[in-house]
Amino acid sequence: MREMRKQRFFLTSILCIPFVMGFVTHPFFVGVSQIFVETKNSVDNNCLVEVKLFTDDLQRALQQENGFHFLPEERTTEESQKQLSQYFNNHIHLSLCFQRKPKSKITVLNVPLFVKGWSVEEEATWIYMLPIKKISYKQLKEIQKIQFENTALFKQTNSQTHIVHCIVNGNRKTEQLTNERTKVDFRIK
Repeated sequence: MREMRKQRFFLTSILCIPFVMGFVTHPFFVGVSQIFVETKNSVDNNCLVEVKLFTDDLQRALQQENGFHFLPEERTTEESQKQLSQYFNNHIHLSLCFQRKPKSKITVLNVPLFVKGWSVEEEATWIYMLPIKKISYKQLKEIQKIQFENTALFKQTNSQTHIVHCIVNGNRKTEQLTNERTKVDFRIK
């Protein structure tokens, strides 16, 4: 009888491990986006977007949406860059708004991005993106507002949240995006 209880306890424990591990891996769904813009100095990479997501969530999203199996440990490959760029161009939109003269019409410059590379940090992957077309220093000096939209992983997880940091000339502003609020405007001037 005692031996039977031990076996039952052992089997119950073994059967519960996958269930419990599903909740232990990461019970929250938070991504971080960082937009870096330099308007005071003429530098080569005057606009950079970085996105940090849990690696398993990113892999699941790429598999579901593109049918692509992403292996972040593999160094940058053309196919991975292509698939990541396609995914993020569908889910991340960056626009720069500027006004050349007071009371003139506001110009909106949509900035398509491409994935330059990525790095793995514990359970997460950082994705590094640059504008496909270089933004002129003159345009950057006139920026008044940065619009940013990030819907990455929202299809996979309703509770996904993104913390967005916009850093212009070293000055940081932070906002939060959710399924209900996918866009944010950062006023510069």
